[in-house]
Amino acid sequence: MLDLRQLRYFILVAEAESLSRAAAAISIAQSALSRQIRKLEDSLGMPLLYRHGRGVTLTEEGAKLLANAKPVLTRIEEIEQQLKADRKAVRGAVKLGLPPSISAVLSGPLLQEFRANYPEASLRIVDGFSVHIHEWLASGRLDFAIYYAPAKSPGLHTELLVAEDLYLFGPNKRVGPFRPRRRTTISFQELATLPLVLPTAQHGLRRQINRAATRKGVKLRVEIELDAVAALKDMVQSGGGYSIMNYGGIAAEVEAGEFNACKIINPTIEHTMVLATSPHKGLTVATQQAIRLARRSIQTLLAARKIRGRRIHGSSDRRP
Repeated sequence: MLDLRQLRYFILVAEAESLSRAAAAISIAQSALSRQIRKLEDSLGMPLLYRHGRGVTLTEEGAKLLANAKPVLTRIEEIEQQLKADRKAVRGAVKLGLPPSISAVLSGPLLQEFRANYPEASLRIVDGFSVHIHEWLASGRLDFAIYYAPAKSPGLHTELLVAEDLYLFGPNKRVGPFRPRRRTTISFQELATLPLVLPTAQHGLRRQINRAATRKGVKLRVEIELDAVAALKDMVQSGGGYSIMNYGGIAAEVEAGEFNACKIINPTIEHTMVLATSPHKGLTVATQQAIRLARRSIQTLLAARKIRGRRIHGSSDRRP
């Protein structure tokens, strides 16, 4: 493959008809410039320049390369300038709403990529329960949100992203439902035997769990109710019971060996992640780029199994 830097050097030398004049123009040593031209000739397997006392002249092959390479490099430079201009055009603040269980795995990579790509813009992430995020988005306090909601959310544009599986998790101990062997799944029926720490009934996750329990005729032992995710995790870690969450919300603790987790089956419970915007609020260029990066980050996390579930192709009423 041709080296673009070597091509640029070759064009400069060919037009200057001198290695010394070309080296002086770009402030590098003539010997270093000569080596780069030799490398280009070696990679092509042909001489490009005749070197003589008065300077250099093009060989037949060199003349052909100059004629073809110059417009290509000109176009590449135009593209580079356009990309730099587009990057600088992304300005302003973007506010994104995330529930803590999504924020735990998405916020870090998304913020890093956004800052790296758009240094003149800012992305602020606001954590909250899905019910509150819906209200904030509808009232215009957020530019977009990724949260758990039905496919059709009145008053919002929604795009289906992932149907996430729910997991039972608990402290990494030698006793309990995860032992004696390392388990990857647990039946919903088995949850009836465990002391559970769950969110209150206003929480969408709790309503899904309750519906599954009603369908299966299972009476769950809910011993503690907590709506603060951090407090819920602390209670589980201290041995206060077991809890249920999407894998992304506990991925860091599972990987660190603090928690064990099993996918709940029979039935599998899915939590639908959507990306939503308000039809009453225009999308700035910065918001559009943040949305693009968020979609890509979620695909990457799915591939890395930090988010677990099935990607939903298509959308309910996705904006362009």
